[in-house]
Amino acid sequence: MNRIAARVTSSLLFTCWIAGCAADVGGAPQASDGPAPNSAADQPLEERLIDREYPYLHGPSRDLVCAAYELVAPDGTVTEGQREWYPIANMNRHLRNVGTPEAVPHIDEAFRTELAERGIDRVETCDDARAYVKLSHEQLERADLDAEYPGTPPDIDAYYESKGGLVDKIINGEPWDHPSTVSIGTGCTGNLLNRYAMLTAAHCVEEGAMWMEIFVKTRPDNAKHCISHPGDGACPTAFPKNVFAIRHPQYDGTTYVYDQAVVFINEGWYGLGADPARWTRVAYDAGLTHLTRFFGAPIQLVGYGVNNDAAEHAGYGRRARGVQLIDGISSSGLLFKTVRETEDDGGICRGDSGAGVFTTALLPFPVTLGIVSHFADVKGACADVGTTRSWHSIVDGQWIMDVVNFMTSSASCERISANIFGATHYYVECF
Repeated sequence: MNRIAARVTSSLLFTCWIAGCAADVGGAPQASDGPAPNSAADQPLEERLIDREYPYLHGPSRDLVCAAYELVAPDGTVTEGQREWYPIANMNRHLRNVGTPEAVPHIDEAFRTELAERGIDRVETCDDARAYVKLSHEQLERADLDAEYPGTPPDIDAYYESKGGLVDKIINGEPWDHPSTVSIGTGCTGNLLNRYAMLTAAHCVEEGAMWMEIFVKTRPDNAKHCISHPGDGACPTAFPKNVFAIRHPQYDGTTYVYDQAVVFINEGWYGLGADPARWTRVAYDAGLTHLTRFFGAPIQLVGYGVNNDAAEHAGYGRRARGVQLIDGISSSGLLFKTVRETEDDGGICRGDSGAGVFTTALLPFPVTLGIVSHFADVKGACADVGTTRSWHSIVDGQWIMDVVNFMTSSASCERISANIFGATHYYVECF
């Protein structure tokens, strides 16, 4: 039995260790992606509703599927597309647990009362589930986004003085495309962690104790380089299943928090994906995110989604134009947002979910602070201009480190400390 397959049978036990077996993990697709813009072989695809009776229950958690789509290539090849599905067991459990020690912060008495005013005491139908998710999104839009810097802010002047004067810590405006950013065949973006693992959004993958197929490619020179299968060129249209995905145990599909998943490839990434220079580092906790916002340091958005409102040119790596800043951090400390203020500013589009949001200002190398999860208002296929919030899930570096170390025997992740403005912060690097 090979290195990752040997651990698949233990993955449920690992989930119990991390989450205490408190809940089944599920998730509904977010509005940031929609149907996959292209197939693994970069052919234009037709999205087609699968002809069957809806709704139906799916998977061990008995999630409610309200629609399911298949993708049809010009040559007739049919691949599975996205489902509109809802974790109704999680939703109803959250409603029951309001006011108890098992309650979750984003589902409180006010939420339950407002949902009841809409005629919903228990989620049973697709319309119930849609109303639940819509209300949770509205709650988040109204949430406090002015989390204070934790602890005592660093004394920047004293730090510079101790270093003998001004430190040139920010390089801004130079072209930059993070090498770990890749395109995955679910219509999303991912970030390579090491030879066997990749980080993406939880809503981009279907989790379960089963193997699945995900096609992964990169194109740093505008040429296709498949890294999930041998051959280096375009990914094949079909291949034996070789990928296992684990979502964050606290992601439940009802909000954007913990919208993170780690994808493991059995044989290791091929070609460019095997180069350690292409593996990202991730923040260990929210500390670097708070620091980045406190200093007003620029961040970088990079993704493989479409690059204009008309949903054209998907599958090419791109970075957002202009200077991107963290506009707010949720009071829970689990999310941050960015705003596309003008037409000339960059923003996220369909297909960018799962992309990393990086800082290049605090350390000599890029560090992933968050994962692109969702944008609330759209203009065509992209975030609209104005006060639109694009939500990013702050990475849980400790969980990422633990799950990669558990699943891959020949690779490891380590927590590494860094002194930034006189304070100790941590990031995770995988080898």
